[in-house]
Parts: sequence; structure tokens; C-alpha cells
Amino acid sequence: IYFGKAFHTAQILSYAAQEGARVAARTPDLSDPSVRDGVRGFTAGGEGINSGSVIYATLGSAQLLSNGTNGNLPVGASVKVLPWDGDGSPGDAVPPGTVTIRIDYPFSLLINPFAGANSGDITEVSVALSLDQGAKPVAFPDFRMTEKATVSQEVYQEVN
Repeated sequence: IYFGKAFHTAQILSYAAQEGARVAARTPDLSDPSVRDGVRGFTAGGEGINSGSVIYATLGSAQLLSNGTNGNLPVGASVKVLPWDGDGSPGDAVPPGTVTIRIDYPFSLLINPFAGANSGDITEVSVALSLDQGAKPVAFPDFRMTEKATVSQEVYQEVN
């Protein structure tokens, strides 16, 4: 169940990043933060603002938003349009002439990422898989998934 849920979530994030990168490659003026917000469907802080965005729609179709099919990203999640949203970290480097969508999303087996999360902290859940008194519980750690898609830009854009 753990692997299946993780694989399913990774596939959704990968598809959203790929389709978002295709849209971003054809979108002029990505240096404007409001244009990038429109492409990703969320503000830089994760507030949902454009339900017509392919990224927003994909995450919503998989019930990965605060209200299921609509709403905001959970605490700790982000959608970046690189190189414009990069903060200098190694994962933000992209080849010249390309645009990248990077999606970070908190994964948890049993806990809803929206329920009581204030800091986006990653935790661990232990589950007993045996009825034996001496059996040790198996740990199912939460972690932050990252999916990234890079495509060549189809519209010339100057990167600052």
C-alpha cells in the first residue's frame, strides 16, 4: 500500500511537471511573477489562484489540494518555474534556453498533509504488521517528493 500510494503520487506530480513545463515553454514574459503564478496555478506561497492551469487541474484531479479537487497546496509544497523562481540551490540549476517546472510535495502514508500541519515537518508513522507481542512495528517515513521536468523554450525570454 505504501509503495503504491507513493508511486501513484509521484506519477501525478511527474505528469503535472511535464505538462506545466510544456505550457511554460510556450508562455512569454515568464520573468513577470504574475505570469508564472498563472502558469503554475498557485502563488509562490501555494495559494490556488488559477484553476485553469494544467498543474492546478492535475493536482486537483488527484485530490492533492486542500479541498480535494480545488484549493491550496499543503504546507511544505511548492511549484517553481525555473530559472526564475530559483533560490540558488543546486536543484534549481537549469541549462540555458530551457524552462523547468519543479514540484515539491509532502508525502505521508496515513496522515493528511493538510490536517494540523503548521510547519510542513516530515514525520514517521510506525505500524504493527503482526499480532505477536514481540514483533517490532515497521516504520513508514514521510518524505518530500520532488518531480522536475525540463523542456526547451519555444518563446525567447531573457533571464535576469
